[in-house]
Amino acid sequence: MFGTQREQIQTKLTIGQPGDKYEQEANLVAAQVVNQIDAFIALFHKELVS
Repeated sequence: MFGTQREQIQTKLTIGQPGDKYEQEANLVAAQVVNQIDAFIALFHKELVS
Protein backbone atom coordinates (compact mmCIF):
# COMPACT_ATOMS: atom_id res chain seq x y z
CA MET A 1 0.00 0.00 0.00
CA PHE A 2 2.83 2.40 0.62
CA GLY A 3 3.76 4.53 -2.35
CA THR A 4 0.56 3.86 -4.27
CA GLN A 5 -0.90 7.32 -3.70
CA ARG A 6 0.70 10.47 -5.01
CA GLU A 7 1.52 13.09 -2.42
CA GLN A 8 -0.68 16.14 -2.63
CA ILE A 9 0.49 19.64 -1.91
CA GLN A 10 -1.70 21.52 0.54
CA THR A 11 -2.65 24.94 -0.71
CA LYS A 12 -1.83 28.01 1.37
CA LEU A 13 -4.59 29.16 3.70
CA THR A 14 -6.23 32.49 3.08
CA ILE A 15 -6.13 34.76 6.12
CA GLY A 16 -8.95 37.24 6.59
CA GLN A 17 -8.57 40.85 7.59
CA PRO A 18 -8.34 41.64 11.31
CA GLY A 19 -11.78 42.37 12.72
CA ASP A 20 -13.69 40.63 9.91
CA LYS A 21 -17.05 38.96 10.60
CA TYR A 22 -15.42 35.59 11.33
CA GLU A 23 -13.05 37.03 13.91
CA GLN A 24 -15.92 38.95 15.51
CA GLU A 25 -17.99 35.76 15.71
CA ALA A 26 -15.06 33.82 17.20
CA ASN A 27 -14.52 36.54 19.80
CA LEU A 28 -18.22 36.51 20.71
CA VAL A 29 -18.30 32.73 21.12
CA ALA A 30 -15.08 32.78 23.17
CA ALA A 31 -16.52 35.47 25.45
CA GLN A 32 -19.69 33.41 25.94
CA VAL A 33 -17.65 30.34 26.88
CA VAL A 34 -15.53 32.30 29.35
CA ASN A 35 -18.66 33.83 30.90
CA GLN A 36 -20.21 30.38 31.32
CA ILE A 37 -17.04 29.07 32.96
CA ASP A 38 -16.87 32.10 35.26
CA ALA A 39 -20.52 31.64 36.25
CA PHE A 40 -19.94 27.96 36.99
CA ILE A 41 -16.86 28.73 39.12
CA ALA A 42 -18.73 31.44 41.04
CA LEU A 43 -21.63 29.05 41.71
CA PHE A 44 -19.27 26.25 42.74
CA HIS A 45 -17.36 28.59 45.05
CA LYS A 46 -20.63 29.81 46.58
CA GLU A 47 -21.65 26.19 47.26
CA LEU A 48 -18.31 25.50 48.96
CA VAL A 49 -18.49 28.59 51.18
CA SER A 50 -22.12 28.02 52.23
